[in-house]
This record gives sequence, structure tokens and C-alpha cells, in this order.
Amino acid sequence: MQIELNDISFSYSKARRRKPAAPPFVLTDIGVTINKGEMLALAGRSGSGKSTFLQLVKGFIAPSLGSVELDGRNPHLTKSAELFDKVGFIFQYPEHQLFANTVYEDIAFGLRAAKLASGEVEAKVRRAMEAVRLDYDEFKDRSPFELSGGEKRRAAIAGVVVLEPGVLILDEPTAGLDLQSRRSLFDLLHKMNREQGITVLWVSFFPFS
Repeated sequence: MQIELNDISFSYSKARRRKPAAPPFVLTDIGVTINKGEMLALAGRSGSGKSTFLQLVKGFIAPSLGSVELDGRNPHLTKSAELFDKVGFIFQYPEHQLFANTVYEDIAFGLRAAKLASGEVEAKVRRAMEAVRLDYDEFKDRSPFELSGGEKRRAAIAGVVVLEPGVLILDEPTAGLDLQSRRSLFDLLHKMNREQGITVLWVSFFPFS
């Protein structure tokens, strides 16, 4: 999936939408193309608009000015909102996305909501857990809240990957992880990008001087 942001400006204040160059616009005149299969990182200070940028790509919010296009279509105008379903989103803290009694139930939730047959659900959950390097037999019956920080992050990613997105977005994915877990996570993301062709986009805080 190709993502295009065309002259995007965004303000949380609707009253000033006609003044794109003036505050309180969080983002102003952003133009970028993210090609299928790319792996990109966006770094910046807290409050610089990183999370707002991700929310625009995911479709959680619409631009005040400009347009977001997915594979050449603007979902906000063409009534193609289902295109945003192909953009998977991982929040900063995976605990916010984990809720079920077992890892299996958590990962399978979206599939069951789509009313897939139980055999197909199990097969997809197995593949998703394999993709994030969580052993199916070892982890499927465990509570997601008893996992380590790195394991929780992997379980949260599996819950998105199981829906077969073309794009995976992560908002500060290393927050709260130790060095070993960070390295493991990025090894995983590179593997998914390389072997499955998933476009990966993540943001990270960087304290510029």
C-alpha cells in the first residue's frame, strides 16, 4: 500500500482552519510519500506532532487542509474508509490493547468479530504468533498481563498482524523496554518487513539540543 500525504496541515482548533501558516497548527504543509515495503522512522521532541502524524496516516483524525491518499484514493472523500483497516496501529503501551483472559483470545478477537470459522481463526493466530516469535503452545493459554514487557509488545503486535495489514504503525514502540527487548523488537520488525513485505512506520522521541 502506498501512502501519500499531500500538503497536510492539522489543527485541533477548528476555528483557525483558514490560517494554515499560523498557530495553533500542529503540522503545517507536510508532503511525503511512503512506498509499499518501506521501513521508516520519525524522530522528534515531545509535542512536535509525531503522534498526530501517525493518527492522520491511520485515519483516526482527518487533516484540516490537504489530503491523505492510500493507493491513490482519499478514504475521507471516496467513502473508502475500509482502506484504513489495512493500516495496523500499535499504541505506545501495549497494555492498552491487551484485555482478554488469554493470549490466544486476545489475538483472535478481531478475527472472531469478523465471524471467521474456528479452524481458520486458529490457523491465523498460529501464524501471527509465529511471526512475532511467540511459541503457540507455550503462550496461547497464558494471561497477557503476566507476560514480560517485551512479550506484551509482541502479543499486541500479533493482535494487529493477524488481521494482515499492509502497513504497521508503532507509536514509540520501545517505551518501557530494556535494551535486550528493544533489540529483539527491532529484529522482529526488520524480519516482518523483509519477509512479509509489511511497510513499517514508527516514531521515537529524540531530545534534540
